[in-house]
Amino acid sequence: MACNKENKSTLWPAKFTCEVDGITYKDQTPYILPPGAKRTPSFNYHFDDLQKGIYFSSRLALVNQGQNEVGGYAIMIDIPLKDPLAINKEYQFVGMAGEEHNMPINYLYRYREKGLAYCHVYANGEMNKNSFGTGKLIIQSFDLEKSQVVGQIEFSVPSPVSEDAHKLLSFKGQFDTGINQN
Repeated sequence: MACNKENKSTLWPAKFTCEVDGITYKDQTPYILPPGAKRTPSFNYHFDDLQKGIYFSSRLALVNQGQNEVGGYAIMIDIPLKDPLAINKEYQFVGMAGEEHNMPINYLYRYREKGLAYCHVYANGEMNKNSFGTGKLIIQSFDLEKSQVVGQIEFSVPSPVSEDAHKLLSFKGQFDTGINQN
């Protein structure tokens, strides 16, 4: 008697693929995670009396191992909103001049205190060498009923693995993920 097994993926179905200086990285979060781990890519949207904003995060891993010395990047984009989310609008963020390279993880609170949109990146799990980028996030489709959002990001950021703050990395990617409103 033959066994009929389904071929099920071990990766979470949400997708984010990004080129970093032309090298492909992908969010490859496993379907089953240890307790306390967070699924990525994630997209949070709030527009109520308590919170107004969007937050995108992802953990990118190198698709072809050995192609680059950086095995992975963590990306977080936080954008305060004055109006409800709009399709095809460019939501822009800018790193504060002179304060965008090798900053500690808690530095993002300076952006939050000032109500500024920001994108911060760290590499290879080194959370205290954050770089803040300049660029945009564009939502291409947004369906609260289906809890699905599709969009793209494009930004440049000082390399978090280089001591040279002038060595910029270029990120360009596409995501398709669920919407979290918690």
